[in-house]
Amino acid sequence: MSALSPIVLALLKPVLEPLLSKAPWNPIAVAEKWQAWNIAGGILTLGVAVVLLVGGIGLCKRRHGAASTMLTWAVLKIIVAAYASVLAALMQMDMFTGAQQMSTPGMPAGLMRVFALFGAVFGLAWGWPCRSSSWSGSRAPGSSRR
Repeated sequence: MSALSPIVLALLKPVLEPLLSKAPWNPIAVAEKWQAWNIAGGILTLGVAVVLLVGGIGLCKRRHGAASTMLTWAVLKIIVAAYASVLAALMQMDMFTGAQQMSTPGMPAGLMRVFALFGAVFGLAWGWPCRSSSWSGSRAPGSSRR
């Protein structure tokens, strides 16, 4: 999804810029600031998906190196999930900092940071590949190992 951010930003910018021209804070500027990091995250995610596809095809064909490819995928997935979680937290904190400049009262800064950190921890847990290991390592009832 982050790979689509330049397209979404290009489509929304002409519509939102006139509305935000008089505002003390411009969220489009914050989105443009983080755009390169979002594109890098999209490229990393695509690379990890290719490794997963290659490993999955190898497992279906019972190839020799498929298990090590899947292990490589798991390690890369953890790294990319950590990158995406930290990036999301930093972007949210940047957005919250800009939102505090608005004249309307908003959430307290401490609560905003808690939300950003909670989002990062949740994103890391969601991206962790080991969450699916509980069913992938189990055997079907009545099956035997060969």
